[in-house]
Amino acid sequence: MVLQIYALQQFYNKMIKLQATWNKHNSPIEILMEKKNDYIAEIETRLKSGFSSAGEGEIFAKQLCKAIEKKAIETVYAENVDKVLKQEWTTNTEKIRLYYFEELAKEVQTGDKQRALKHFVNPKAAIEKWYKVKVNSLFSKQNLVEIYDFTVMTELKSVQTKLAKSTHKEEIDKIMKNLASVEDQYFSKLDQKYDDFEAFKSSIDNHLNNTLKRYLNIKTEVKSIQIKLAKATCKEDLDEIEKYLIDAEHQYIRKFGQKCENLEALKISINNHLRQYLNKSDDNGVEENKFDPKDYFGALKNSIDNNLCHYLDKISNIKYPSVSNNIRVKKRLGCTEHCYWCGALCWGAWDHQVEKEKTPEMDRHHSCHQPCGLKGTNYHASKKLDAISCHNYPDTAKVHFKDCQEGESMLWSDAKRDHFPDWKFDAHCITTFDEMMRWFFQELHEDIAKHRGLKPASSKELQANKCVNLNLEDILKVVHSKI
Repeated sequence: MVLQIYALQQFYNKMIKLQATWNKHNSPIEILMEKKNDYIAEIETRLKSGFSSAGEGEIFAKQLCKAIEKKAIETVYAENVDKVLKQEWTTNTEKIRLYYFEELAKEVQTGDKQRALKHFVNPKAAIEKWYKVKVNSLFSKQNLVEIYDFTVMTELKSVQTKLAKSTHKEEIDKIMKNLASVEDQYFSKLDQKYDDFEAFKSSIDNHLNNTLKRYLNIKTEVKSIQIKLAKATCKEDLDEIEKYLIDAEHQYIRKFGQKCENLEALKISINNHLRQYLNKSDDNGVEENKFDPKDYFGALKNSIDNNLCHYLDKISNIKYPSVSNNIRVKKRLGCTEHCYWCGALCWGAWDHQVEKEKTPEMDRHHSCHQPCGLKGTNYHASKKLDAISCHNYPDTAKVHFKDCQEGESMLWSDAKRDHFPDWKFDAHCITTFDEMMRWFFQELHEDIAKHRGLKPASSKELQANKCVNLNLEDILKVVHSKI
């Protein structure tokens, strides 16, 4: 009953999220509110331009810029997904899990057991979290921005080339159609018969140039400062950077006829850092033992550089989709459901339960079961951890589990049939990790017992279930040779 209530609560929460996602993309009110600012900006542009052809060109150019930026983000995302899938350790589920368990095993071998202990408490959550972090750590912010900038410039040149050759409204609409997805397409409101096509076309080109040139100009200046900062060795060098930034700000005003808020904020930030440095230096006589100019200068440089990176992010204003959420990437990890009794991860495909109508047998979770004590399963009377794997239990064995019954024991065969019909408990054809899991139990059973208020497995039990005298290096050699 408790499990049923929990399952219904989880289902309810999931349906609420799915409904909210559906509303966002399909509800007229949600769509209107999401595009509210865009519609207001369009109205303001038309009012300011007197509903001119040039005004329509500016509106259309803004939509083109959005389409170019979105395509750049999609390109970064696609390249990142390909990069993950081409990693040697992500070739298949077995290699990913070997990589993961080898990491855990080597930590345990050096005496660091905390992550391994957490894994066996909730294997599904532990491996999913590790995989997400590992995948997302493959990419540096700098690399993402470089791909993004290259795509933006390539698409911009392509659009401007097509724009220069266009002779009527339909050709310009075709540029948008080929660039943007169906839901993001925007077709101009230009009246071909009465409006000025050349003014419309010129306005688009000017807006594209100004928008992207401003973006790239600021990024170029910030990157130049980063290079100068890396070479700086004294306070005078930082003064030069401040002067360079002032000059860059003046040049920006001359080029674009307006101040740049990002450069102004950056100048103030660097100036504040310099003032802090001078104040610290002035206090040197008072805090002689606390202040080291050389050390503080290094910290100052790092602090300024962090500010520069922050402004690059702010200028780019890019939110890249998480690669770890990609379906193709997720599938490589396989099904991560774990056995209630031993904690062994399922060896099924990521979506094997979705295909249950086509192949009912494949719907059931199937695993290479391991010593049950890894999950904390213990003997009811003695409270000693159990070293037996699920597939080695005789059907006549009596089992207790509070989640499904109130203290009464029942036959293992009945428990499997009535309470765990989604799982197979036979010996699995994949035995690659059998010995490694027994090694984990050999190394961790005392710690697991201590953390759970139980007793370690007996020597006799360990011996009977081959959880003694296991050597990690020998095990890994065999595992690597098989995979």
